[in-house]
Amino acid sequence: MDERELARKPRGTARMLLALLALVVAFIGEAILGYAFYDLGLDENLAFTLGGAISSVVLVCALGGRRLLRPTRRGMGGIFRLGWWLLVVSAFLGGMDLYSFLQDSSQLSPHWVANVANLALLCLCIGIEEECMFRALLLGGLQARLGGRRGGLVVACVLSSLLFGCAHISFGDVAWGDPLQSGQAVLKIAQTGTYGFVLAVAVVRDESISGAALFHGLDDFLVMFVANGLLGEANTTNYVSSGSDAAYTLFFYGLVTILYLPVVWRAARELAHVGLPCRGSFYRAGNRANGPAAPVPPQGMDLGAQVPRHLSSGEAPVATWSGDASRLQAETSANSDDWVDWQE
Repeated sequence: MDERELARKPRGTARMLLALLALVVAFIGEAILGYAFYDLGLDENLAFTLGGAISSVVLVCALGGRRLLRPTRRGMGGIFRLGWWLLVVSAFLGGMDLYSFLQDSSQLSPHWVANVANLALLCLCIGIEEECMFRALLLGGLQARLGGRRGGLVVACVLSSLLFGCAHISFGDVAWGDPLQSGQAVLKIAQTGTYGFVLAVAVVRDESISGAALFHGLDDFLVMFVANGLLGEANTTNYVSSGSDAAYTLFFYGLVTILYLPVVWRAARELAHVGLPCRGSFYRAGNRANGPAAPVPPQGMDLGAQVPRHLSSGEAPVATWSGDASRLQAETSANSDDWVDWQE
């Protein structure tokens, strides 16, 4: 079965548009719930991030992506095996901050215990919110339309990662005529985009965002533990500096992007071996979401006959047996993957 046969209609355009609309609604829900939680006394950053996490989870489930949210050993372990080097980089950066702090621990916030607890919850909500928005809704929507071909799947991962990087920049606050500020903005998009690409490949390959959300939250916690936890500094989303910090920030983004490249290369190789079609969890059109679907019995075929079927990667062979249609459908479940009903 070649890629052209796997990419036949239905094309998933409606599902893609629906997922993109849900992404917009998720941002609106973040604002509405965020203001509500803030009025209840929550920290501003936590209030809006929690609101975004709740709204995006609800929308992912509404589109039929509950399977993406279910924790699995494959989903939890896959991203850590693929992206462990990213955590090493973040731990090193956090360790440098910790070393500087230990030289003068007088700056320790009197509320550091509460700050660390608040930061841990914030980072967990960040992981859930951003993975649901960018890897479930955005990437999943693009997969529904583009995931039938290898090139389309690559475009979906790259485009979702690029938009993920762009979401970290306040374009109206950047002085684009200043080379240092514009350089920071471009490199921040590159740094965050390469990071997002690794997460995108893990989600596509493992069909789960649970591990990516936990990984994402842990990575942010390692970086922010000292400044926002121990020192109690306010969390900021302004990633472009001016004045004397501009050159240092520019160098920092460039260095981190370079350090990410080995993992990006490994992720690209993983993506080249993902089974096709890879339509994602939002695609429900007579085929299994990922990998070749089991063949549908031809009209009038005796259900007692042996039925040929394809095995997806890692699936153990299952003996076929005679029985009614409902039993034949049950036999096709494997590896906890979703299979669409047999159609006669």
